[in-house]
Amino acid sequence: MNTKTQRHLLTGLAAGFVLATAAAVYWSLGSIDINAESRSSSRQNSVDKVPLREPSADEFDATLANRSLRAPLTDSPKVVEPRKPPPPRPVVERDPVLRLTLVGTIINAAERIAIISDQTGKSDVKGVGDSLELSPAGITIKSIDSNVVTLEYRGTRTTVEIEQPEGSPTTSSAKPSNRFRSGGRGR
Repeated sequence: MNTKTQRHLLTGLAAGFVLATAAAVYWSLGSIDINAESRSSSRQNSVDKVPLREPSADEFDATLANRSLRAPLTDSPKVVEPRKPPPPRPVVERDPVLRLTLVGTIINAAERIAIISDQTGKSDVKGVGDSLELSPAGITIKSIDSNVVTLEYRGTRTTVEIEQPEGSPTTSSAKPSNRFRSGGRGR
Protein backbone atom coordinates (compact mmCIF):
# COMPACT_ATOMS: atom_id res chain seq x y z
CA MET A 1 0.00 0.00 0.00
CA ASN A 2 1.45 3.36 -0.96
CA THR A 3 1.57 6.47 1.17
CA LYS A 4 -1.34 8.20 -0.54
CA THR A 5 -3.67 5.24 0.05
CA GLN A 6 -2.60 5.00 3.68
CA ARG A 7 -3.32 8.71 4.19
CA HIS A 8 -6.82 8.37 2.66
CA LEU A 9 -7.53 5.32 4.85
CA LEU A 10 -6.40 7.05 8.04
CA THR A 11 -8.41 10.18 7.16
CA GLY A 12 -11.53 8.08 6.63
CA LEU A 13 -11.05 6.23 9.94
CA ALA A 14 -10.55 9.52 11.80
CA ALA A 15 -13.71 10.99 10.24
CA GLY A 16 -15.65 7.85 11.26
CA PHE A 17 -14.47 8.16 14.86
CA VAL A 18 -15.42 11.83 14.95
CA LEU A 19 -18.92 11.02 13.65
CA ALA A 20 -19.36 8.19 16.16
CA THR A 21 -18.29 10.47 19.01
CA ALA A 22 -20.68 13.21 17.85
CA ALA A 23 -23.56 10.71 17.71
CA ALA A 24 -22.79 9.47 21.24
CA VAL A 25 -22.74 13.03 22.59
CA TYR A 26 -26.04 13.87 20.83
CA TRP A 27 -27.67 10.73 22.19
CA SER A 28 -26.48 11.40 25.78
CA LEU A 29 -27.64 15.02 25.72
CA GLY A 30 -30.96 14.31 24.01
CA SER A 31 -34.27 14.65 25.90
CA ILE A 32 -35.65 11.68 27.77
CA ASP A 33 -39.04 10.43 26.64
CA ILE A 34 -41.10 9.77 29.79
CA ASN A 35 -43.68 7.76 27.86
CA ALA A 36 -40.94 5.39 26.73
CA GLU A 37 -40.15 4.53 30.35
CA SER A 38 -43.77 3.78 31.17
CA ARG A 39 -44.05 1.58 28.08
CA SER A 40 -40.96 -0.38 29.07
CA SER A 41 -42.25 -0.87 32.63
CA SER A 42 -45.65 -2.04 31.34
CA ARG A 43 -43.88 -4.55 29.13
CA GLN A 44 -41.97 -5.81 32.13
CA ASN A 45 -45.19 -6.20 34.18
CA SER A 46 -46.85 -8.12 31.36
CA VAL A 47 -43.91 -10.48 31.25
CA ASP A 48 -43.75 -10.94 35.00
CA LYS A 49 -47.26 -12.08 35.85
CA VAL A 50 -46.13 -13.48 39.21
CA PRO A 51 -47.12 -11.05 41.93
CA LEU A 52 -44.33 -10.10 44.30
CA ARG A 53 -44.93 -10.98 47.92
CA GLU A 54 -43.98 -8.39 50.50
CA PRO A 55 -41.77 -9.90 53.22
CA SER A 56 -43.28 -9.86 56.66
CA ALA A 57 -41.79 -7.85 59.51
CA ASP A 58 -40.71 -11.08 61.20
CA GLU A 59 -38.43 -11.84 58.30
CA PHE A 60 -36.46 -8.66 58.70
CA ASP A 61 -33.62 -8.46 61.09
CA ALA A 62 -34.31 -5.96 63.88
CA THR A 63 -31.23 -3.91 63.10
CA LEU A 64 -32.16 -3.67 59.42
CA ALA A 65 -35.74 -2.59 60.19
CA ASN A 66 -34.63 0.13 62.60
CA ARG A 67 -31.99 1.53 60.29
CA SER A 68 -32.37 5.17 59.31
CA LEU A 69 -32.85 5.69 55.59
CA ARG A 70 -31.80 9.32 55.74
CA ALA A 71 -28.24 8.62 56.84
CA PRO A 72 -25.51 10.21 54.74
CA LEU A 73 -24.12 8.04 51.99
CA THR A 74 -20.52 8.50 53.03
CA ASP A 75 -18.11 6.25 54.79
CA SER A 76 -17.74 6.72 58.48
CA PRO A 77 -14.55 8.56 59.44
CA LYS A 78 -11.63 6.28 60.05
CA VAL A 79 -10.36 6.20 63.59
CA VAL A 80 -6.70 7.04 63.58
CA GLU A 81 -4.85 5.55 66.49
CA PRO A 82 -2.18 7.80 67.92
CA ARG A 83 1.32 6.74 67.08
CA LYS A 84 3.24 5.04 69.80
CA PRO A 85 6.37 6.93 70.74
CA PRO A 86 9.53 5.21 69.57
CA PRO A 87 11.36 3.22 72.21
CA PRO A 88 14.03 5.26 73.99
CA ARG A 89 17.47 4.96 72.54
CA PRO A 90 19.93 3.14 74.74
CA VAL A 91 22.33 5.48 76.47
CA VAL A 92 25.81 4.83 75.19
CA GLU A 93 28.38 5.94 77.70
CA ARG A 94 31.26 7.37 75.76
CA ASP A 95 34.77 7.58 77.07
CA PRO A 96 35.60 11.12 78.09
CA VAL A 97 38.43 12.85 76.32
CA LEU A 98 41.55 12.54 78.42
CA ARG A 99 42.81 16.10 78.76
CA LEU A 100 46.11 15.25 80.35
CA THR A 101 49.52 16.78 79.82
CA LEU A 102 52.86 15.00 80.20
CA VAL A 103 54.99 17.45 82.16
CA GLY A 104 58.11 15.27 82.27
CA THR A 105 59.60 11.85 82.82
CA ILE A 106 62.32 10.51 85.10
CA ILE A 107 64.04 7.42 83.79
CA ASN A 108 66.87 5.61 85.54
CA ALA A 109 68.02 1.99 85.71
CA ALA A 110 65.78 1.17 88.70
CA GLU A 111 62.47 2.79 87.71
CA ARG A 112 60.54 4.97 85.29
CA ILE A 113 58.36 7.82 86.59
CA ALA A 114 55.96 10.18 84.76
CA ILE A 115 54.78 13.60 85.89
CA ILE A 116 51.27 14.15 84.48
CA SER A 117 48.86 17.05 85.06
CA ASP A 118 45.15 17.39 84.23
CA GLN A 119 43.24 20.39 82.89
CA THR A 120 42.68 21.81 86.37
CA GLY A 121 46.43 22.02 86.97
CA LYS A 122 46.56 19.15 89.48
CA SER A 123 49.66 16.98 88.98
CA ASP A 124 50.47 13.38 89.81
CA VAL A 125 53.80 11.53 89.90
CA LYS A 126 53.42 7.79 89.22
CA GLY A 127 55.30 4.82 87.82
CA VAL A 128 54.43 2.00 85.39
CA GLY A 129 51.37 0.02 86.54
CA ASP A 130 50.13 2.76 88.91
CA SER A 131 46.70 4.39 88.66
CA LEU A 132 46.55 8.14 88.36
CA GLU A 133 44.70 10.11 91.00
CA LEU A 134 43.48 12.60 88.40
CA SER A 135 40.11 13.11 86.77
CA PRO A 136 38.65 10.83 85.37
CA ALA A 137 39.43 8.03 87.78
CA GLY A 138 40.68 4.66 86.54
CA ILE A 139 43.58 5.70 84.30
CA THR A 140 46.54 3.29 84.49
CA ILE A 141 50.07 3.93 83.24
CA LYS A 142 51.15 1.09 80.93
CA SER A 143 54.56 2.30 79.74
CA ILE A 144 56.87 5.28 80.11
CA ASP A 145 59.45 6.38 77.54
CA SER A 146 61.54 9.55 77.53
CA ASN A 147 58.94 11.69 75.70
CA VAL A 148 55.81 9.48 75.58
CA VAL A 149 53.63 7.83 78.20
CA THR A 150 51.07 5.13 77.28
CA LEU A 151 47.87 5.22 79.35
CA GLU A 152 44.95 2.80 79.54
CA TYR A 153 41.40 3.92 80.34
CA ARG A 154 38.44 1.50 80.15
CA GLY A 155 40.36 -0.93 77.97
CA THR A 156 41.48 1.73 75.48
CA ARG A 157 45.11 2.72 75.20
CA THR A 158 46.23 6.24 74.38
CA THR A 159 49.54 8.07 74.40
CA VAL A 160 50.48 11.44 75.85
CA GLU A 161 53.59 13.24 74.61
CA ILE A 162 55.65 16.00 76.15
CA GLU A 163 54.50 19.26 74.59
CA GLN A 164 57.32 21.33 73.16
CA PRO A 165 56.88 25.10 73.48
CA GLU A 166 56.64 26.81 70.11
CA GLY A 167 59.89 28.26 68.87
CA SER A 168 62.03 25.91 70.97
CA PRO A 169 64.60 23.82 69.13
CA THR A 170 63.66 20.17 68.84
CA THR A 171 66.23 17.47 68.90
CA SER A 172 65.83 13.86 67.94
CA SER A 173 65.92 12.86 71.61
CA ALA A 174 63.32 15.45 72.62
CA LYS A 175 60.68 14.57 70.07
CA PRO A 176 59.64 11.08 68.95
CA SER A 177 60.34 10.32 65.33
CA ASN A 178 57.51 9.64 62.94
CA ARG A 179 59.79 8.41 60.19
CA PHE A 180 58.40 4.88 60.11
CA ARG A 181 55.79 4.17 57.48
CA SER A 182 53.29 1.35 57.80
CA GLY A 183 54.65 -1.77 56.19
CA GLY A 184 58.08 -0.30 55.61
CA ARG A 185 61.31 0.50 57.39
CA GLY A 186 62.72 3.86 58.45
CA ARG A 187 64.81 5.94 56.07
